[in-house]
Order: sequence, then C-alpha cells, then structure tokens
Amino acid sequence: RAMPFLIKPYLKISNINQSISPYGLGLAIQAYVNYYRIFKEEKYLASAIEIETVLKGFLITTTSKNIGVPTPPEDDSVSSLPAGAEVALSYIDLFELTQKDYYLSQAIKIANSFIFDHKIKYLAADRIAIDYYSNNDGLHVLNANALAAVVFHRLNVINNTLPYQNYIDGIVNYILPYLDYEKLPYSGVEDRNNKN
Repeated sequence: RAMPFLIKPYLKISNINQSISPYGLGLAIQAYVNYYRIFKEEKYLASAIEIETVLKGFLITTTSKNIGVPTPPEDDSVSSLPAGAEVALSYIDLFELTQKDYYLSQAIKIANSFIFDHKIKYLAADRIAIDYYSNNDGLHVLNANALAAVVFHRLNVINNTLPYQNYIDGIVNYILPYLDYEKLPYSGVEDRNNKN
C-alpha cells in the first residue's frame, strides 16, 4: 500500500499475467460516480463514462440474450454473479446521474442474466440461492447473492414493475440465518464445496 508503483514490476517478476477486469472497471465507475456526487466536479462523471466505454467491450451476450460479466483470466464465456452485480450497480449509478436509458437497459440485462443464465436453487421456506457462475457450478456464495439482491432492489426502486421482488425476498431469506454466525460464512451449507 505504501509503494503502489511496485505492483506492476512485482507481477512481472512473479510471472502473473496482467489483465483488465470488467469487475474492477465496474468498481472504478462506482468510485468516480461517488467522487462526482461528493465533489460535483464534471471530470469525475466524465471519467466514469469513459471507463464504461472500455467496460462494454468485455461484456458477453449470454445464452438467454442478456448480458454476462466474465472474470478474466477465467473462462470468458462464463459470467460471474459478483462481477455482474458490481457492473450492474455501476450502470444503475450512471443511469441515476444521466437518466440515459442505455445504462438502465444494461443493468436490467445483467440482472435478468442472474435469473436466466445462473442456476437458481429454490430451498425450503422461500429461500433462493443463485449459483456464483453461469456454468451451473453449485457454488452458493453468500456475499455474491447479497450483491444480486442489491441490484434487484435498486432496479425495483427505479421501476417497481420489474419482476424482482420474489428474488429479493428469497435471497434475503437465504442469507438471514447466517447472520447469527459470529462471522458471515463464505457460503451456505447448500454450496457444493461448503467452505464454511
């Protein structure tokens, strides 16, 4: 942290491939949007919009014709729930600031991908767990599901005619029992690898 200029040489010496992460670009957009909201300087909004032009080149069309967000250097044809959520949140932020329908449409397509391209496990007591990856991996990561619920909620706030309330309720019901733990576990007991 004290010497960030050492990161790239360290990666090179360690033979770690550098790549641009759409996940990271989504987080960068959110950071610039927050700078803009706080400081009201147009350069921050302009930076967020500029990053989006790079980000959209990394997004994939899913089998359901929605938008998926891969996590390089992993398989570029497989989308990730947390990467998708962070990118969707960045699009929601851009929509709220600009009111451009394109940004809202992108966020909705990503949210719909969670429903149609990731396997959803319906559990007892109206609980829902969405797979981490779109390849039916059986990984039910709690914070990834929480992020998906936030995306669904923020889209419902913008347009409550969208069909997301059952998913919000189901995910919250899935996560609630784990809030009694001293620390939030990585995954639910239903997870294929159960990394609790």
